[in-house]
Amino acid sequence: MLAEVRSAQARRIAVIRQVIPAVVCVFGPNPAAGGGAGVLLSPDGLAVTNFHVVAATGEHGLAGLSDGRLYPWKLVGVDPGGDLAVIQLTGRDAFPYASLGDSDRLAPGDGVLAMGNPFALAEDYTPSVSLGIVSGVHRYQGGEGGSNLLVYGDAIQVDSSINPGNSGGPLFTLDGKVVGINGRASFAERGRVNVGLGYAIPSNQIANFLGDLLATRTCRHATLDATFRDQGPAPRSRVICDALDRESALARAGLQLGDRLISVAGVPIRTANQLAGLITTLPAGWTVEVVWESGGRQRRAAIALDALPYKVPPRPPVPRMRPATRPATQPATAPVPAARPYPDPFGLATAGVIRNPALNQRLAQALLARALSGSGAAAEPVQSGAAGAWLAQPAATFSHLRIEGSARVAGGPAIELSGRQPQRGPFVAWFDTDLAHPHLLAYSPADASGRPRDVPAPQAAPAPAPAVAYPLAAIPSLLRRTVKIRGAGIGAEVGYASGIIISPDGDVLTAAGVYTADPNLKVVLADGTVVPAMVWRRSDALQTVWLKIPVKTPDYFNLSAQPRGRPGDWVLAVGNPFQVAQGPEPLSITAGVICARAAIGLRKRLQDLPLEGDVLLVDAIVANPGAPGGALVDLQGDLLGMVGKVAESRATGTRINYAIPADALDAFVHGRPIPGVGDQGRPGVPDVRPAQTGIRLFTLAGNRTPAFVDAVVPGSPAAQAGLAKDDLLLAIAGREVRHVADAQKALAGLSVGRTVTILVKRGNSVLTLSVTPREKGRP
Repeated sequence: MLAEVRSAQARRIAVIRQVIPAVVCVFGPNPAAGGGAGVLLSPDGLAVTNFHVVAATGEHGLAGLSDGRLYPWKLVGVDPGGDLAVIQLTGRDAFPYASLGDSDRLAPGDGVLAMGNPFALAEDYTPSVSLGIVSGVHRYQGGEGGSNLLVYGDAIQVDSSINPGNSGGPLFTLDGKVVGINGRASFAERGRVNVGLGYAIPSNQIANFLGDLLATRTCRHATLDATFRDQGPAPRSRVICDALDRESALARAGLQLGDRLISVAGVPIRTANQLAGLITTLPAGWTVEVVWESGGRQRRAAIALDALPYKVPPRPPVPRMRPATRPATQPATAPVPAARPYPDPFGLATAGVIRNPALNQRLAQALLARALSGSGAAAEPVQSGAAGAWLAQPAATFSHLRIEGSARVAGGPAIELSGRQPQRGPFVAWFDTDLAHPHLLAYSPADASGRPRDVPAPQAAPAPAPAVAYPLAAIPSLLRRTVKIRGAGIGAEVGYASGIIISPDGDVLTAAGVYTADPNLKVVLADGTVVPAMVWRRSDALQTVWLKIPVKTPDYFNLSAQPRGRPGDWVLAVGNPFQVAQGPEPLSITAGVICARAAIGLRKRLQDLPLEGDVLLVDAIVANPGAPGGALVDLQGDLLGMVGKVAESRATGTRINYAIPADALDAFVHGRPIPGVGDQGRPGVPDVRPAQTGIRLFTLAGNRTPAFVDAVVPGSPAAQAGLAKDDLLLAIAGREVRHVADAQKALAGLSVGRTVTILVKRGNSVLTLSVTPREKGRP
């Protein structure tokens, strides 16, 4: 086992050393002002970063590499809608670079490396590295201020630390492929504190827009000029059209209101949310096949996607670092404002127009030269007839070269290039999006207007290597055994959580919260099915609620067969922090290790959390709204515990990441005693019988004075526990006691028969005493 760990570590270190030279620290003209990050994708210095990074730095600046040097850069193209930009570094003959991977092959649990320059800590321009896993795929983060700018519609969610300065930096697989550009993160409401949810733009979306970016255009994203909604309950819901522009390509093709959408661009459409994310990844102008059902008949049409208009902001936008709610349908097209009384430095008002023809031509010449240099030559199907003669020409003999933009060839992204060849006239060629070693996908002579006369079938690209996965094959099963909880919230208390299925008969455990008091409490299963839930039992001591749902399922956690996690063991937490996953979308997964198994009884200024017994302390970030009630498992998928209710210190604003051990949950469910816990849970509502301890407080000086014991009733629970007159109460049941009012509130909240710990100061000693309250009026 140790040898395997060391081998994995050595491979990881080797990959990090291999890719670090390609990571860029992006600054404006003054590096002291801070900036972001990026990654080089070609030897001639082309790098991808975030639009919001260059919007803050300007159209040129300096870039630092791990060799310790600064290199000038200039802006090539921008994608404000998808928060992307391409810059070109200069100052050396050849730059180190990385290659784009296939983000569609990512799955929750895959290991990833996030690199960048958080908080501008890299004074020598060597990037920071954060190891993590893919927490979720196809996540939605809305645009700035509800606009069409900076939309992360199909994001990769990771638990790697993403902080200010990571923006634009690469997300690598453990085999060194770029599968995303990091750009956003969720932060807690108490400030810019990372809560373990980062978001990256997927590499396949980047590939879709590379042609337009290299053409020095301001990219435009696509729209169907229609909105869709889900009809019927999951998982058998249908996606139907509920609004349609009569002049749109879809309407002209015959789509009508109420028709069911089946697929777009070869992707089966399951929900309206999924469609909204898919459309954000496609450029305007692409032709895609749309399949729908109308009047019981299946119809299909090739649709040229319209452009989604942008509202030009008065200043460069920066994405909000907080979770965003996915829209229920694809956003409707908004009109472009006629008047723009503010600057438009990035060409939003003239999107689609080539902004720098001279730079475009230089990039086209470099692309063609690399493609014809040998390593980028086309494969046999394209080397026939005119194409073979075309390939035999030296790159320097071509003229009128220009990158036209992004294209779609045989269902995949391509870079379209036009020009003239010696003695053969105009042509159009399409290359794949590997900027370092581009391959010819298709070629056609062009007519007098420059339009291609024939497009031969492209050579299939080689299959990419699979992403490196975490050693856990049980993730799909974990996602089926963990559920979403929906109820009513009150004030700052959210109305959603997670839960774990613990039997084939519809038994679910979740963390205590205001949502469990909702008579319309719902549980959302993995396939999106929504079922009612009823509170069956609860344990105040464990802050755990047992629910019953009318479902039988083979997917459940066996509480009686739980392992006992040890400090240092790797764990995964499964839940729904910030309600990022909605409907049938998979829950989020976070990785970490067990730090300790310890009692949580002694806490300082902790929010109301009368939790008793041992907990598993973990370094996975699980103390987020929506995560409580989720599963904590080992790498074999066996249940170690349930994520507990969010516990935050009033004194420091910090939160504790912990889980209720599975053995305690098992004892609660089966009615066995739990060491250190008096309340074993009761059917229905909690015990409301008034409890007495026999403690009389000194109140003559008011309830804001220190909580001294004035008297102890003889034979009472307090007397039996050893409390005495003049003892100073410091804590009751884990709640800090600062004055008499605190003590009165804590004593009033105690339950009959539930043993609690009371911390007292007697003279110069601090004593811990156990008190079991009795029902009032009983001896």
